[in-house]
Amino acid sequence: MPGPLTVILKKRDCIPDTVTAGGDTVAVRCPSHPTAHRLIEVSGHPIAAPSANRSGSPSPTTAEHVRQDLDGLIDMIVDGGPCSIGLESTVIRLDGEDACTVLRPGAVTPAMLGEIVPNVQVAGAVVQPALANGVRPESPGMKYKHYAPRAELILIDAPREWFVGYVRRNLSADTGVMVPDEVADSFPGALLLSTGPDGDAEEWSRRLFSLLRQADEAGLKRIYAELPPPEGDTLALYNRIIRAAGCRVLTPDGFKSL
Repeated sequence: MPGPLTVILKKRDCIPDTVTAGGDTVAVRCPSHPTAHRLIEVSGHPIAAPSANRSGSPSPTTAEHVRQDLDGLIDMIVDGGPCSIGLESTVIRLDGEDACTVLRPGAVTPAMLGEIVPNVQVAGAVVQPALANGVRPESPGMKYKHYAPRAELILIDAPREWFVGYVRRNLSADTGVMVPDEVADSFPGALLLSTGPDGDAEEWSRRLFSLLRQADEAGLKRIYAELPPPEGDTLALYNRIIRAAGCRVLTPDGFKSL
């Protein structure tokens, strides 16, 4: 900190219940953006705020996205430019002096946290999103379906050759393909949603929500994308994209639910 890290702590009595919806914990973050710092400085107080979007839809990464979601519901927008990371902050729960649990992955990875905290766990719901009945999500974004576009997002877990062949056989005028630049020529006539250079997880993460919104603006009915691995620098990307797809994945053997 400051940076894209949110820490869940036991709240003290000075934190109003309206901030935590009556819960006994509070999520604390110090942003790194100079505009956010200046806003906090001018206000003279800590700021309690929700995300600037409607629940369930792709998160905003530009001021225009916020305007599209909340026009008429808010008084103004402070535009600090497009988000440099593209995904929401990493959320962790502290589990004592030397342990923490990642509840929502982000740009601050478990490996980075491990340089400070000896024992870093990743919550099972990060990669296996089904929560037991009656279990309250500990962090935003832990719902089974979240960040979702209006279009159906089909994630494919298969070798790239199989992916390309399947998508080519199922292309239509209202279909988009979310792929890296190097394979864009494989889908003539499709609306291409470029994730950037092949293997660049940081760039794909930066573009993800904008691409989902672009698909909706184009009126697409279906989007095809490869499933990133649930580990390392693609863990946060995997976490967001499986929820955007309703936690359903297509393999050469058919669809499966995660």
